[in-house]
Amino acid sequence: LLANTDDTNPYVYLSDGGHFENLGLYEMVLRRNRFIFVSDAGCDETCSLEDLGNAIRKIRIDLGIPVEFSSEFKIRARSDDPAAPAGRYWALGRIRYAVFDGTAPDDDGLILYVKPGFYGNEPRDVFNYASANKAFPHETTGDQFFSESQFESYRALGLHVVTTVQQELGTSIESLFDASVRKKFLQNGSWGPTPSRAAATRRAWTADVLGQLLKRYKNPNA
Repeated sequence: LLANTDDTNPYVYLSDGGHFENLGLYEMVLRRNRFIFVSDAGCDETCSLEDLGNAIRKIRIDLGIPVEFSSEFKIRARSDDPAAPAGRYWALGRIRYAVFDGTAPDDDGLILYVKPGFYGNEPRDVFNYASANKAFPHETTGDQFFSESQFESYRALGLHVVTTVQQELGTSIESLFDASVRKKFLQNGSWGPTPSRAAATRRAWTADVLGQLLKRYKNPNA
């Protein structure tokens, strides 16, 4: 309570870290990991991606490393409308170590971000549970007493999600730990500017901002 624990204190403060960053992504990027698999099971019924956005923001501010997702980001909020855009359980992101480390683009990291959803193609027992529980699969994490059907629905959805991800990726998740396989995804993704262009754009933007500030300083009425 008083934040005065140390290595000799008989009391230990144990935290899940959620007061800072829920996904554990920050610490993985801090360690310059080349492949990171993130499963986001937070309560996010509107799919605002609060935990992912918070992690990316902190990583860019504190570590100076951009995390960019490809243009194929199709994770959607739950919709029971058959005409709604098709959703996807996963997205690939590039961790731009090369932008600030000065290393080769091939040394960038790859993040596989997975988030449970309900898109209507789930197993029928999962579909049945979801039809009766509109918050599924983003029911409050405050519920610590799952019923048998509730627990089994989340387990079955998780199995379906991982199976679908591997089918759509065209490879197993385990294979992405291999540098040559990871390199293929980094080369083929639609990631926006190359690291060199991104650095040049950042320098140009900084020069423009500084120029505007200098102009305002010299002439406050400008």
